[in-house]
Amino acid sequence: TMANCCNDGDPPTAITPAPGHVFIATYGSLRRGMSNYHVNAQGGGKLFCNGHTREKFCLFRCGTSNYPCLSLRSSEPHAHTIVVDVFEVPQSGLEGAYDALEGYVPGGKGVYDRTLVDVVLE
Repeated sequence: TMANCCNDGDPPTAITPAPGHVFIATYGSLRRGMSNYHVNAQGGGKLFCNGHTREKFCLFRCGTSNYPCLSLRSSEPHAHTIVVDVFEVPQSGLEGAYDALEGYVPGGKGVYDRTLVDVVLE
């Protein structure tokens, strides 16, 4: 998930990545201690901070697989903020290691899609 990062001040202050980089909010198997954490290093990602989504979302198991999926329908009854690890990643890393892991297909034709969400930094 692509991330707009901000602090939790009033008003929130936006934080931008270095030129040629993006922030990625990782959850599930890409977080520290989980099975796909190594993909962050393969993609050139550097841990920026921890945080949580500003909006509420639902996590669920995708089909019979053993990995989590995030539903962007924040109105679902079991929605909550999602705890994330935020990585600063070169654009080439996003289009390389991360897209390969997720099976990203441009144009939203795959299971995974890149979506920009607001993340509150901790």
